[in-house]
Amino acid sequence: MFGINIEKGEPTIVAPAEDTTKKGTLYFLSNLDYNFPCKVRTVYLFKPSKNEGNGEGEVVEVIKNALSKALVIFYPVAGRLTFNSEGRMAVDCTDEGAVFVEAEAGCTIDEIGDDTVSMGDLVYDVTKFSCGGFAMGICVNHIVFDGQTGMDFINSWGKIARGLSLKVPQFLDRSILKARNPPKIEFDHQEFLEIEDIPRTNDLYNEEIIYKSFGFDTVKLEKLKAAATEDGAVVRCSTFEALSGFIWKSRTQALKIPHDQKIKLLLVVDGRSKLDPPLPENYFGNAVVIVGCLTTAGKFDFYCKL
Repeated sequence: MFGINIEKGEPTIVAPAEDTTKKGTLYFLSNLDYNFPCKVRTVYLFKPSKNEGNGEGEVVEVIKNALSKALVIFYPVAGRLTFNSEGRMAVDCTDEGAVFVEAEAGCTIDEIGDDTVSMGDLVYDVTKFSCGGFAMGICVNHIVFDGQTGMDFINSWGKIARGLSLKVPQFLDRSILKARNPPKIEFDHQEFLEIEDIPRTNDLYNEEIIYKSFGFDTVKLEKLKAAATEDGAVVRCSTFEALSGFIWKSRTQALKIPHDQKIKLLLVVDGRSKLDPPLPENYFGNAVVIVGCLTTAGKFDFYCKL
């Protein structure tokens, strides 16, 4: 991987276009928000438009102005994480705004690829390219929102930039997911079960880890699904099940895990439509839950004929 020449400007703060009605209050975060206390980085590439439109400088201003308006609607994004009097994490609705960095790259968007630029080169910026296109890199704490809500924010930001109206208002009251007091556990949660590591596989993570990407096109996916059902034990399976099983078994084999070792696969599932009652449309917050499969390496190897 080789870097590209990017000249970054000084960070600035984009504040909400107007004071929000929640300024000075603490915004409640649910237990689901607590599940993912990590930063998430995404990059969106926009190739130059063939139609006449705003110049490079104007594009940045349009993006900043739209962000300023979006922060009024999504007011928690303009706040700062803090702790309330009970020691729970919350968002202090300060209306401070978001950090914004403008940058210029000495190349075209077509020169950008997985082997050319790292995520860190483009995140936190609106980066303009010599071809007239631009990249928008975003970094946000997962506590603030999940993937679905994140896309709602990005899409709303984009609609505002294009002068469009937002038809469905955001539902920002996360207290509807407030835990019962006292808690009531109605079934086992194996997804949170700590597994004893018999062969000390943790030691493998002290070795150098090589990261690679592997593409699965339609043909390869159909071969995986056929292999998963060829012995008749499984009549049919989804693409997700076949690919998940294949990756899980490959990792188990690569780590040479003994047959009596317990192994667990954890997945993240969107619970919006699965909760009873379902969450309101455009719920703003984390609504994903962790689910898992637990077995032993020996049983898994027997049942997973991939």
